[in-house]
Amino acid sequence: MLRGSTNTDYSGGGHISQAVGPFHSLGHTCATVLLRKNVNPKIVQEMLGYSTMTQTMDTYTHVLSDMQATAASAMEEVLS
Repeated sequence: MLRGSTNTDYSGGGHISQAVGPFHSLGHTCATVLLRKNVNPKIVQEMLGYSTMTQTMDTYTHVLSDMQATAASAMEEVLS
């Protein structure tokens, strides 16, 4: 089963990041999809088994930078 650092069960067996071969890229795909769906990065970190938020954020900043415009629009909407 997939376990985050909090031992939360996610499904199958081991951390997503422990997959080998072509399955390794599935972890990156999973993280990208989850982050684009606004899943809290801390949850993504736990699911992937990364030890720190820094590692998660450094790895997936390309996804988060795409979300800057969305965040700016949301803030503009709130303030107008």
